[in-house]
Amino acid sequence: MSDQGYQSVGGVVVGVEPFGVFVRLDDGRSALLEVVNFEQDGPMELADYPKVGTRLSAVIVGMAGEQPRLSMRPNDMENAR
Repeated sequence: MSDQGYQSVGGVVVGVEPFGVFVRLDDGRSALLEVVNFEQDGPMELADYPKVGTRLSAVIVGMAGEQPRLSMRPNDMENAR
């Protein structure tokens, strides 16, 4: 990612796992939003995770191979371009 900030993206939740959710980005790529990068502070129950079909706005904060890693943390969202 650029030093100018993280890239803003949109997408739809396509899968939910205990460690996070998989998101199909608007550009067709699959991305991972890990539970530690959800906007909510503190512990979350699986029932609190975004549901399949939910539209999200997030930022790409890194890559795991070819797959973007996402964040919805307020500090990361403020650094988005």
